[in-house]
Amino acid sequence: MSSPNNYSQTYLKKINTELNSIINYAKRFYDLNTNPCGKAGTIGKAKAEEMDYWTYDEYIAFREGVKDKSLSYICFEVLYWTGMREGELLALSPADIDLDNKTISINRTYQRIEGKDVFTSPKTRKSKRKIPIPDFLCQELSDYIQSRYMLDADERLFPVTKSYLSHEMIRGCKNTGVKKIRIHDIRHSHASLLINQGCDALMLADRLGHEKVSTTLNTYSHLFPHKQQELVHSLESLQATDSPTLEPPSDNPLLEAAGITCEVPQTQDNGSDVTIRPQFGPALVPSNTASGKIIQMPQRKII
Repeated sequence: MSSPNNYSQTYLKKINTELNSIINYAKRFYDLNTNPCGKAGTIGKAKAEEMDYWTYDEYIAFREGVKDKSLSYICFEVLYWTGMREGELLALSPADIDLDNKTISINRTYQRIEGKDVFTSPKTRKSKRKIPIPDFLCQELSDYIQSRYMLDADERLFPVTKSYLSHEMIRGCKNTGVKKIRIHDIRHSHASLLINQGCDALMLADRLGHEKVSTTLNTYSHLFPHKQQELVHSLESLQATDSPTLEPPSDNPLLEAAGITCEVPQTQDNGSDVTIRPQFGPALVPSNTASGKIIQMPQRKII
């Protein structure tokens, strides 16, 4: 699934495509003779292979393997129950946690480059978002924040690196026997959990911070097929119900506005007089209510 440097095949394909575009631009406007990318060939894959992710039961088993370290435990809890990216998690500060409104604000991402902490803007415009969180996660975050002594509002809430989380992933999997996945695959695990709970693609894209809903559908389309069968059952239930009986109109407002009644007297075979009302179409107009002469409309022959 990944290269020796742990780059995904789709990421390698994206880099190859962008480099190829740059060289083609140079050929077109700066008289570059050849495109070496074309000779070298392509790398990566346009579509990712089927992703790895944890089921709910697998995650619950895994977290028991890291529960002895409160920092590791809360990091994996936030990752699994919010679906945020690893860099977004490590960039969080106490100011981003709103325990009253039960939300986490994503405003930046974190990387450790050449021994320095580097903060950058999130991956896409939609990545800046507020993620609602459940009550139990609010309580866990509250307990963790209170355990940190003299924590500043803009200080990093989780002062670890991506390497630390990777080592803790390995340790937790060894302790519990749960299969090892990438840290980023916890995000896929969250998406799988929500889809199984009935979450639609639009809501999922908003929660994960995808720029387009198509990104969500392209990534997680294989997790949605069971919804087709639910749709079939819904259509069958509609067909099983009796069709509603159409009631005839009780009046004709256009004729009533003109002072014409819809009721027509009629004598039955037994000699009794009754009044009937037409069920469909325009109201019947008795002949005695009509006045004036009938004007014959001219007819035109169409050749």
